[in-house]
Order: sequence, then C-alpha cells, then structure tokens
Amino acid sequence: MPTPGPPLHNIGCAVGPADLNNAAGELRAAGAGVVARVCDIRDQAQIDGFVAATMAAFGRIDILVNNAGILSGNRPVPEMAEQQFVTMIDINLTGLWRVTRAVVTHLIVIAGGGGRIVNASSPAPACGSTAAGRRPDPSSGRPRANRSRTG
Repeated sequence: MPTPGPPLHNIGCAVGPADLNNAAGELRAAGAGVVARVCDIRDQAQIDGFVAATMAAFGRIDILVNNAGILSGNRPVPEMAEQQFVTMIDINLTGLWRVTRAVVTHLIVIAGGGGRIVNASSPAPACGSTAAGRRPDPSSGRPRANRSRTG
C-alpha cells in the first residue's frame, strides 16, 4: 500500500485535482472501485453528471458524504463583501442541498430505503479561524481556537 501523504490540514485543507487523483489511486491500489472527478457543487449539471457516472459504474449509491465548504476569503465578517458571503452560502449550504437532492432518490429507490447521508461542516471554528473577527494569538501568531466552556 502506498505511503500516505501529509494530513490535509497540514497543507491548508486545500483539496485539488492532484489530491483527488492521489486518493483515488490509493483506493484503487487497495482494490476499491472509485469514481473520482472534480465537481463544482454550484453547478447542477456537474452534480448530475457525477451522479450519473457513479450510477453507471456501480449501479447504486449507498452513501453520500457532503464534504465541500469554504470560508470566503477568511476575512472578518465586517470586511467580507456581500458577494463573498453569497458564494460561501451557495457552496456551504445550497450546494449541499443540490447534491443531496440529486442523490437521495437513488438512496431511497435503489438502496431499498437504506443508505446514509453524512454532512461535514467546516472545521474553521475549531481551528481558530479569524473569519468571525478573532485575531491571532500574539504569543504564537496562530489564530485563537474557539473554546466551549461548561459549568
């Protein structure tokens, strides 16, 4: 089995075609069937093409993992342009809905009412994003992490 690369968070959580192709290659080498393609979830035609390719390759869809999201420009809210916010919502919320809508019929009909949908959200709050206006910790220069306090 190939040696895994660095964790994605160590390379800025940027997942591009090379990352996708590397992951698909590792899965294929382990004997898994894979359909891998870049898909802009703002474009219903690309989503429908991806779902069609998956159905053609496997004849069914058992699970959907929605794992696309952006922090538009990683800017504090007061500095974020309205179009940046609209783009962020179109990917993080509306795009998730588009993909779910395209797949859910296959989960219900083809998988006999089974199947699973997993929605992943941004790790930005746990990573200490400055998008909400928090500033870096002066001692380390790293963004401050959100902390939950109970009791």
